[in-house]
Amino acid sequence: MLLEQGPFLFCGERGRVSVCGMDVESLDDGRVVVICTEREDNPGTCVTHSATFLARTVCRYWSLHPAQLIWIEHNPARGQGIGYLASTWELVTFKWDGRSSSVPKFYDPAWRPMGESDWWELGLSQPDM
Repeated sequence: MLLEQGPFLFCGERGRVSVCGMDVESLDDGRVVVICTEREDNPGTCVTHSATFLARTVCRYWSLHPAQLIWIEHNPARGQGIGYLASTWELVTFKWDGRSSSVPKFYDPAWRPMGESDWWELGLSQPDM
């Protein structure tokens, strides 16, 4: 079930206004998939550098336990010719510590490319790569 879709404004590094795309979808098993997309019109901090902050923000907003969160980072294709960069979809996992506050702090993110089996396991359609 799609919970939210669209642009998401956030405060990036040094207080810079930043924007990403965010699709939030609940799964039947209680987990929530967040697809965070880097936008070409983002004037601030990129989603890669903001991943831990954004994950914490999403958990706070949706009242999620970190174990419920599945974070996917999407970087759309950019450029042309020699400068062309293909679209990427990466599963991001975090370590988290909930001892210091009611909303856990995320740290040490790790990225790995999403494979067909990852999409299948989540019950989601694999996007065109």
